Amino acid sequence: MLSDQAQVDISVVIPTFRRNRELAEAIASVQAQEGVTLEVLVVDDCPDGGAGPVVEGLQDPRVSYQKNPVPTGGV
Repeated sequence: MLSDQAQVDISVVIPTFRRNRELAEAIASVQAQEGVTLEVLVVDDCPDGGAGPVVEGLQDPRVSYQKNPVPTGGV
């Protein structure tokens, strides 16, 4: 996550449920934006938290991960 002092131009929330390949593509699309400061919040609705490793593997402080505490199963 960006520091509190950083000015963010665009915030993107990506909800996901067992679609890791598509999640990686969506994040890459946001990361490719130029000329703006951005942050990405991935909200995982999967009980096993499968999107966590995708986000962690990016090692990008602009991208954060939040597992839904009460998953709905993508509903």
